[in-house]
Amino acid sequence: MALLDNINKVDCSASDTLGAGGAACTIDWTRTTTLGLLKKQEPIPTAGNTKAAINTLIKTGKLKILQHVEKFEDVTPDHSYETVAGSGIKKLILKNPYEYTVSFDNGIAFNKALNSIAGKGNYDLLAWDVDGNMWCTQTKAGIVKGFSLGLHQSGNYKSNDGTKASSEMLMLQLTDREEVDQRITFVECEDYSPTELDDFNDVVLTPSPIAVGATSIVVKATLIDRSHFAEGLIFSDFRLTKNGTPVTLTAPAVVANATNKTYTFTITAAVLADVYTIQTYDSTTQGNVVENPVGLLLKSNLATVVTA
Repeated sequence: MALLDNINKVDCSASDTLGAGGAACTIDWTRTTTLGLLKKQEPIPTAGNTKAAINTLIKTGKLKILQHVEKFEDVTPDHSYETVAGSGIKKLILKNPYEYTVSFDNGIAFNKALNSIAGKGNYDLLAWDVDGNMWCTQTKAGIVKGFSLGLHQSGNYKSNDGTKASSEMLMLQLTDREEVDQRITFVECEDYSPTELDDFNDVVLTPSPIAVGATSIVVKATLIDRSHFAEGLIFSDFRLTKNGTPVTLTAPAVVANATNKTYTFTITAAVLADVYTIQTYDSTTQGNVVENPVGLLLKSNLATVVTA
């Protein structure tokens, strides 16, 4: 339809109302278990709602998964009305945006992560429910995407006080009511359960000192708790540089030691003041989130060591 045909056009008919009959199966958004913060206006992959597609979004920095939702509470204010003084007739003034308060019990590291993503208008919202559905919306053009998210702010961290468990809080406000009221949709999880999803895990790489003439670099690799070994990684999961130049790694060049929680990198004889950097790296996505054989997503710091 031409633009001029739409200017100042008002639809006063009821032809676009939807049927309210009850013959079809009832569909409802059930208890929320998992949330996703998707890059603004990023469409859901057309290839399908698969574990591989979700992990690719995480690896490329387009999606953050917030797992183990304990409470997803609707705190949307009631509609605002005006009552005409003479007649007592009410008029609708405002339908307030949908608001939710979300609580987790994932620990202080998770609370730090919530604070790192707090902001306004940076993401769209995805939600997975206990029945294995991913809830989202559609644009008027039919593109499937997350709900437009305005404020996404971390709340107060509450420690375990002996009567209540610890908790981390997140406040969410959706900016477009029509995305819920008119265009809400769901996509079935094809080959995964929502509880199987997880965001990447931070890995701490700590290189041992390197002496002149050394032919290897030993790097301790643990999760953020400094206790669990970041296991399962191979040579292609790392990027090693020497004085800013990438070092080619091959299969025998990286050896894991689960007992010591280390990876050993084979190098040519180190020279005084050589500067080495080591970091997890996925050459396919050209990002720093890698996936180990059991599907755990890992992302390390950029570790530096100088030959001395």
